[in-house]
Amino acid sequence: MSIKTTQFKKIRNLALISIGALGVTQAPLASAYDFDNLGPYVGGNYGSLSVDNSDFDEDDNAYSFTLGANVLPAVGIQASYHDFGDYSGVASAVETTGYSLAAVGNLPITDTFGLYAKAGQLWWDSEYSILGADGDYSDNDFFYGVGAKLQLIENLDLLVSYDRYKIDLNSDASLDDSGDYDADVNFASLGVNYAF
Repeated sequence: MSIKTTQFKKIRNLALISIGALGVTQAPLASAYDFDNLGPYVGGNYGSLSVDNSDFDEDDNAYSFTLGANVLPAVGIQASYHDFGDYSGVASAVETTGYSLAAVGNLPITDTFGLYAKAGQLWWDSEYSILGADGDYSDNDFFYGVGAKLQLIENLDLLVSYDRYKIDLNSDASLDDSGDYDADVNFASLGVNYAF
């Protein structure tokens, strides 16, 4: 197991433990998270990316920027830009970016804390080099994620998130069939949202 893989697993576990711990420590505090004050928002996340079950067994840092809005008190929609960084194998390398659109379900726990889950579609573009052949391929895939948000001050939330994406390069007929170029991409991150 590589040092980077170990670091990602530690960050992922810390993110999931933090989500649970925030829920437990905030639970006794009374009323529900006030989603009425969370109209349109912008945000960003930065964290550790892990690529599993492929020839691209590599960890890297990644980031995303988000624009969203709550359309109902506990349901929102968000659009995001993602930079998944660079990952590589013995004879291959890929750089991937993408855009996503997701529905977000919010679960208020207290007046300053809530959990959320999201699911949507990712439209991605990869520039790759495989066995000396360079190319570019675009596709779209389903993704999902879970997280927690803690209100730091009015209109500003701290986020802890864990998202999972699937990137499948095998559908490009020009790629060499000798390798597995599917990537299960896991993104554990911290971020902030600012609501208007």
